[in-house]
Amino acid sequence: MARGYGKSQSASIEAHARSAERRGRCLRPDDPAEAALLRQRVRGGTFVSPRRGLFARTRYWESLTPADRVLHVMRSVSDSTGSWGFRQAPAAIAHGLEVPLLDADVLNVRTSRTRPSGTGGVLVRQDPSHPLEFVMANEARVTTIARTLLDCLSELDFPRALSVADSYLRSRQVQLDDLRSELLALHVRGRGEREALDRALGVAKWANPLSENGGESYARATMLSLGFAAPQLQATFPDPLRPGHVFRVDFCWAAADGGLILGELDGLEKYYEPEMTGGRPVAEVMSRERIRESKLSLLGAKVVRFTFSDVLHTEGFRTLLNCAGVPRR
Repeated sequence: MARGYGKSQSASIEAHARSAERRGRCLRPDDPAEAALLRQRVRGGTFVSPRRGLFARTRYWESLTPADRVLHVMRSVSDSTGSWGFRQAPAAIAHGLEVPLLDADVLNVRTSRTRPSGTGGVLVRQDPSHPLEFVMANEARVTTIARTLLDCLSELDFPRALSVADSYLRSRQVQLDDLRSELLALHVRGRGEREALDRALGVAKWANPLSENGGESYARATMLSLGFAAPQLQATFPDPLRPGHVFRVDFCWAAADGGLILGELDGLEKYYEPEMTGGRPVAEVMSRERIRESKLSLLGAKVVRFTFSDVLHTEGFRTLLNCAGVPRR
């Protein structure tokens, strides 16, 4: 019988895994024998390995959000590194910023040995010729918030970059000028970094703290990329049937005919997550949404609803907004 199937070994691995989970980390094997046992578990499906040398129980891993998975990997790596630190999207997550649509490369933790910035990787080593300051955030070693903003806003695609910028303004409760000042205070070197700063400032000019989440930011950036006018965010309107009450909508435009076009980004969490439903049954929540939309229609506004999946299918999203009469810029 293989060594890994003994009860004592199984109990030891489970205890080790639970200890790592309590600390918000992946399991790092103590020795080659434990590593071999864990690889057996990965092949059997009871464990996953998000990065070489790191493991987690499958059921536990699947219960984590994408951001929490990234943080687990980052903390585990940071525990064992000295001159290495994270940059770009993972650093933004550690600083508490939103980065929608995390790709596999973030979890696989690409490394760069020579470049503190650019597209060489998200795990980089301090290089005396390119000073790079690291700080501890969320128990992970990452670039400073200013450097993280520069890297994200200059390197990520526009929808994700704008999500980072919006969440910085929202979470820090600061204004657009504060974001610009944070970027301009960086000491950039060489033509490449100056160009990166210009790109970051170009994204920053569209940032808005009224965007409530990364999904709304991503949708707005897609609208802008498709040539549509920037919408008013979180506009409020009076409830025609309940004096003194108001509705708030995600996006609002003034139509060419003088009317209003209201955009609403729908997410499944609105119907299923307890903190969003207030504990009410799904049917009741959906009924309330239909009543709310009918009241908005009473105001003479055109309402267009879409999901995040609609936003990702850009040509279909373009057609939807065109049909709704959303103005172009």
